[in-house]
Formats: sequence, structure tokens, C-alpha cells
Amino acid sequence: MKIFNECVPCLMRQAYEAAKMATDNLNIQQEILKKCAILISNFTDYNSSPELAYHMHNT
Repeated sequence: MKIFNECVPCLMRQAYEAAKMATDNLNIQQEILKKCAILISNFTDYNSSPELAYHMHNT
């Protein structure tokens, strides 16, 4: 499985949904999204969407 440009919006949406489930604190949600955005901005460093998602969930 490869990672494609089309994967980026879905991965960001997943990060948003996970941040909302993790906390009601908007500042913490924003920090989560910022960290995930940094990972996603370097998505070509990863071999697949699941690999990138793994790193996002461990951030």
C-alpha cells in the first residue's frame, strides 16, 4: 500500500476526530492538530497511510 496526495485530507480529518474525542479543551485539540499537520506535511517520508497514522496516534 502506498500513500497518495488523496490520503492527506482523510488523515487530517481523522486527527481532528481523535482530538475531539480525546479532550474538550480547544487549546489541546489545536496542539494535537498542529503536531499531526507537521507529520502530514512530510507524508512522503512514509510508505503508507497506516504507517503515517501510526505515528500520528503515537504523537
